[in-house]
Amino acid sequence: MSQCRRAKKCALSLVEGTVAENYARIWSYGEEIKRSNPGSTAKIFVDTMPDAELLCVVGRDANNGIFPISWAVVCVENKENWKLFNENLVEDLQC
Repeated sequence: MSQCRRAKKCALSLVEGTVAENYARIWSYGEEIKRSNPGSTAKIFVDTMPDAELLCVVGRDANNGIFPISWAVVCVENKENWKLFNENLVEDLQC
C-alpha cells in the first residue's frame, strides 16, 4: 500500500472512526431515532457486530424522489429476517 493511501486511510479513520466504534453507538442511535421522531420504532436485537445486510422499503414522492420508509440491518438476508421485517412494518403502518 502506498504512503498516500495509508495516510488517507489513517485520516479517514480519525475523522469517521472505525466500524467497531460506530457499531458501538448503535443503541444511542436507536434512542435518538425514537427521541427525534416520535412514533418511530427502533428495535435492536444483536449483541455483537454482524456481517451485515440491509433490508429496506422506499417510497417515491410527487417529484419522483425516493425516501426511506423502513430499514433493517440483519446478519443474513433470509426468509426469516424478511418475515420479521415485514411483520414489524405492518405493525408500524397499522395495516
